[in-house]
Amino acid sequence: MGRFNENVKILSSPWIQIYNNCPTLLDYFPGSQNKVFKNIAFIRSYVTEKTKEHQASLDIHNPRDFIDYFLIKMEQEKHNPHGEFTIDNLTITVSDFFGAGTETTSTTLRYALLLLLKHPEVSGMPSMVGGVNFRKDVRKTQQGHSILFLLEKCHY
Repeated sequence: MGRFNENVKILSSPWIQIYNNCPTLLDYFPGSQNKVFKNIAFIRSYVTEKTKEHQASLDIHNPRDFIDYFLIKMEQEKHNPHGEFTIDNLTITVSDFFGAGTETTSTTLRYALLLLLKHPEVSGMPSMVGGVNFRKDVRKTQQGHSILFLLEKCHY
């Protein structure tokens, strides 16, 4: 998870904009772009390791998750030399799903929390200025209207 966050910070930096304009020139310079490639390689190796674990314990009649379904489909189409169901495609797809899901969710929650900080009247909670009891605020946050607000912001 930390590597995904690190990649997002690096990819949103001005240095990456320079890298996107002159990729071959910057290959010879040290910089954060090299860290991104190392993080991506680490994430892919982790997914490959998990895929091997799934292959070892695969039960065709009881698939557990996306990786199992992909492996079953890969086994069914192994006779097709131009098939799209390969280990490389599985690794890339799972990495993309994991990265996109976690980053989208965390960005949405950050945005919603920033909106709550900017407009505390929307949540129905008093502002946290002064001697407001923190536990009371936490209990109010767990109530339905704040959860509905967060759900509404996910579709905003």
